[in-house]
Amino acid sequence: MDISPNNSFLDSASVAKECTALPALPFPLSSDQQAIWFAQTLNPELTNYNIGSVMIIDGNIVPDIMIKAFDSVIKRHDAFRLRIVAGTSPAQYFASSALPLMEFKDFSATDNPINEAEQYVKLNFTQPFNLAERLWRSSLIYAGNNRWYWQLCCHHIIADGTSLSLLNVELSENYSRLIRGEKLSAGAALSYADFVASDATYLSAKQCNKDQAFWLERYTTLPPPLFPPLATTRTPASYLPDPVTWMLEENLFQRIEQVASLYGLSILHFMYALFACYFKRIKNSDDIVFGIPLHNRRNAQQKTAVGMYASVIPVRIRLTDEDTFSDVMQKAADELRLCYKHQRLPITEIQRRIKNQQKTDSANLFDMSLSYEPYDVNIHLEGASVHTIKPHHRAQYPLAITINQYAITSNNKQSQSVCVEFNFSLDYFTPADIQVMQSRLAVLLEGVLQNSDTPVSHLPILSTHERQKLLQPAPAIESDASDLLIHEMFEAQVRRSPQAIAVVFEGESLTYDALNRRANTLAHQLIRMGVHPNDRVAICLQRGLDMVIGILGILKAGGGYVPLDPVYPGERLNYMLEDSAPVALVTHSGLVQALNSAIPAVLMDAPFPASADEDDENNPVPLSPGLAAHHLAYVIYTSGSTGQPKGVMVEHRNITRLLTVSQPVFSFSRNDTWSLCHSFAFDFSVWELFGALCSGGRLIVVSTACARSATDARAAAKL
Repeated sequence: MDISPNNSFLDSASVAKECTALPALPFPLSSDQQAIWFAQTLNPELTNYNIGSVMIIDGNIVPDIMIKAFDSVIKRHDAFRLRIVAGTSPAQYFASSALPLMEFKDFSATDNPINEAEQYVKLNFTQPFNLAERLWRSSLIYAGNNRWYWQLCCHHIIADGTSLSLLNVELSENYSRLIRGEKLSAGAALSYADFVASDATYLSAKQCNKDQAFWLERYTTLPPPLFPPLATTRTPASYLPDPVTWMLEENLFQRIEQVASLYGLSILHFMYALFACYFKRIKNSDDIVFGIPLHNRRNAQQKTAVGMYASVIPVRIRLTDEDTFSDVMQKAADELRLCYKHQRLPITEIQRRIKNQQKTDSANLFDMSLSYEPYDVNIHLEGASVHTIKPHHRAQYPLAITINQYAITSNNKQSQSVCVEFNFSLDYFTPADIQVMQSRLAVLLEGVLQNSDTPVSHLPILSTHERQKLLQPAPAIESDASDLLIHEMFEAQVRRSPQAIAVVFEGESLTYDALNRRANTLAHQLIRMGVHPNDRVAICLQRGLDMVIGILGILKAGGGYVPLDPVYPGERLNYMLEDSAPVALVTHSGLVQALNSAIPAVLMDAPFPASADEDDENNPVPLSPGLAAHHLAYVIYTSGSTGQPKGVMVEHRNITRLLTVSQPVFSFSRNDTWSLCHSFAFDFSVWELFGALCSGGRLIVVSTACARSATDARAAAKL
């Protein structure tokens, strides 16, 4: 069989004639195009806006005819001619130059033609586009033994998922007609410029104001982030992981359909509820927002045109511990029904206006998108049959979930399958994280299908293997480890690396040796003031080096520290001082007056007393005051949300046990950098503070202002 194509281009005169009707001057991007342009311009190497599909074909294909069929398709849709105007203000225009033909590749003579073809397909999908140049590429690939691949890859700024489905069908119809010697249907599809114009008209219409009011009312408060970024070096934007896939067997999917239909609901409602329940169980998140993609084609002409029409709406529900799975499904259905009525407002406009309302630098409404895509197509190819069609898209959010339901009929042969595809960002997940998520979702799904009226809090989430692993007793701790004092673990790091940086705050730092000496000086002063084991010593200091010195000094003196955060209301601080009855107070001169207490105070910003001994920089001997691991380490007060705050007393051995047990799991070392983001009056600060100083790591003390800004906190963590 002769499969070499005719590489001649279309007649340039006819091309120029057809382009005269297209707008010659640049025109604006649509709202959603602008967001894509901005992300791509910031990261030119970005490839997660590459979308496309590959059609795998078995049979006899005539390359010349296939190329001609594709050429007739791209001539009908002006989106293939779109170019983006370079510069700070984005615009687009229709190029008048002749469009190139589909590329042809023949790997049939290679040692492994299937592998070569699939690698070539992958390469095409992972090459970034230049926005100022052609924004699509297409290939017909032959792998021998009548196996063919037709691939189309576009930049998302000119096409969406619906566009790809249209093109698959249109190409097949054109090819079959040409093989049969029939004429192709003439006429251009709706110009994409028409949609851009209607988008601009809507933004100045009354309905836009109504839609805006709806979304602003829905988001008077911003939802909490669902996924924290990983504490690792940022992955290059050009590298995208392969998606994790979860194939749902036909019988399993039928059971899902039956449960959804039992309540008069859809597959999307069911899957929304499944993922919402998952994050409720795993993260205890009761405020859930998923981005739901929409086709956003409002009339018959738009439904048959290629272009970037798609949008997304943020759909929010709130869960309670008493909710059953069926309750959550109904909540999702009710909220979706309301949101659909106001879907016209682009997500970029929703976020921009909510950002202005909240007076914040960012208004990220969701970290995950959830899309249900039924592919029910009937494709006829003369002399061949379509084996499968595989869409290609990557995560444009930390996590993008797509439920692909395929029902492909080709030459009277039908194939059906359902695949849940997890596209994810390596800035937030590892492939292993997603695989664990998938396995837990499978357990949750089975529990839901067995009884959809089960309360969410009672639904299973762990596999038998995970459950057995968690129920295994913790490894025994060596007796000498449980007898350690917190500051003894710190002093071991001082001996190991005295000149290593121990703590950093806003450009100032202390080595382990310097930190130890200054803490010892404070400890000896407190001992002379009469501090004994189990005595409570209050500490009221702003975040900084003195705060860390103060905590260590109190522990070395044998006392238990009582943290008083200066940002707390005076009434709360006075209550904690009275309730804890400390024997001493460590603070600054600027704060001692505000506390208005008669408790003997050590001022960290005052000169050392004349009575200070030259040996005060040496470690106090723990046995001299009778200090042991069962003595008090700190007293941290609860929030007081159910009444007055209550002081929780924790001993040295509780903390050293935590640090000792976690060390084999995390393998902390002197190479680690830790951030102290939480208030030292909040118990998580204990993990941050002593996790660093007892393993030889570097502790970054984050200022209060910085801790309230995610951007500044990440920058501080890189110090």
